[in-house]
Amino acid sequence: MIVDLFLNTDLTQPYNAVLFSLTMLMFTATGRTYRFNETETLLMKVGFGKLKRFDLDRGSSFIEAEKI
Repeated sequence: MIVDLFLNTDLTQPYNAVLFSLTMLMFTATGRTYRFNETETLLMKVGFGKLKRFDLDRGSSFIEAEKI
């Protein structure tokens, strides 16, 4: 299970995820906010499947994945 602020495909929404991504860019060497599809691709590469997404409040989202 992952709960995070995930960006949309064009990196412009949700607002809180964009602000967090800018903060990570300003204050870390490599930190940033990821899109749903990037995170799902990484999960599948390391052996997770049966991915489900759920939108939470204020731009946060939840990904449920099962190790296969």
